[in-house]
Amino acid sequence: MALARDVASSGKQVVLSTLALLQSPSELKELQRYVENGEFLIEANDIGTVNMAAERHLPFVAGPTLNVYNADTLQLLVKEGMTRWCMPVEMSRDWLLQLLAQCETRGIRNQFEVEVMGYGHLPLALSARCSCWSKRA
Repeated sequence: MALARDVASSGKQVVLSTLALLQSPSELKELQRYVENGEFLIEANDIGTVNMAAERHLPFVAGPTLNVYNADTLQLLVKEGMTRWCMPVEMSRDWLLQLLAQCETRGIRNQFEVEVMGYGHLPLALSARCSCWSKRA
């Protein structure tokens, strides 16, 4: 959190990204600490994180691993407190434009920001744990 405070003191918005694949009680405890941090916005990458934030009436960013592809889901997330949506990296520009038009029709488009990946390597997969291979003698 010290680094987050340092960055925030320079005028930047800090968003704490959460795990997409929770597997242990210690990770759940860490998630709760992030959600209840009291200073910074969180990026929910798991629907359980959305639930935690909504229960506490906290705003959140819907991360790309929530796999939101339709206006019904966006409308539900807005109701739960979503302030920004990060579209899934595999979603096309055409799909995005169509989805945002549907949100406009529903009257929710101005209730959230949209974040897209515009530069860099696309993630190919998610892994809960990375394993290291060592050379065998």
